[in-house]
Amino acid sequence: MNIVISYDSNDMMINGLCAALKVIYPNTVAWIPNKKPVYDMIDEIQPDLIFIGSKYINNSFISAVNNNNKDAKRIDIVVFGISHFDKINPRLICLPDNVPDTILKHIDNYKYIKISPAANVVQYWNGKHEEKYQSDILYISDTQAIDEEIIHTLSIIRQHYQLKICGKYKVALPEYIGQTTYKEESNFMASTKIAIDFNQSMLLNYGANRVFSLSNTTNLYFPKFTLKEILLQLNKYMNLAVSRETISNNSYKNILKHHTYFHRLSDILNILQLSDLAQQSLSVAAKLSSEARQ
Repeated sequence: MNIVISYDSNDMMINGLCAALKVIYPNTVAWIPNKKPVYDMIDEIQPDLIFIGSKYINNSFISAVNNNNKDAKRIDIVVFGISHFDKINPRLICLPDNVPDTILKHIDNYKYIKISPAANVVQYWNGKHEEKYQSDILYISDTQAIDEEIIHTLSIIRQHYQLKICGKYKVALPEYIGQTTYKEESNFMASTKIAIDFNQSMLLNYGANRVFSLSNTTNLYFPKFTLKEILLQLNKYMNLAVSRETISNNSYKNILKHHTYFHRLSDILNILQLSDLAQQSLSVAAKLSSEARQ
């Protein structure tokens, strides 16, 4: 079976699923639509299954898939997000778990699954503590554009703690190191005391790496911070190393047991009736969870 997934480093869900899929099915092709036209991709790879972000479903994609399906075997399509479903008849639609019901009522004719956030344990994993990566507070700007709330919060923090900032999106503060590799970011995680999260963009990745975090949203794993009390909360947990370790270890075990992209991928593959691959994905997740309990 030939599997293709549209690679988009700006889409946390697709990026995590792509990384997990390539572990359990190494022949998976990560297709970058902006670099290879869809007609060329289909001619070269002859895919049986395409996972694709909705922003890449344009007239060229629709035409290429439909022309192929007239003359050759049908390509199954799994779409992430809302798009022109009536023109491609997807096998499955993957949606964020917070999608409004007003959206769902318009796709009743299609099979869909809600995908909740998960940890990307393929790319953010097994960091090493090193002095050059060390910090009191860490912020990684990999998964969302920088807004005023983030800048304001980090500006307050930097006046009181050793702050390090790295990641894809530029942050207009002196502490911003620049773009870094996943391995380097994992090392930054392993070398900090507290990681700051906004809107759960990196929260599960922190948790899967046993990094204590404060988030601006209510969640099941780590304490929530408010802008008004951020310094009080940082002071509190900076002096409670044992509490940070206890919370981090509990979150680590929970996330690896239930909330990695191997779990999410298994759910998708089961719906697609690819049970062998689904079981492989769960087996990888189970191995990680078993290691976490030791």
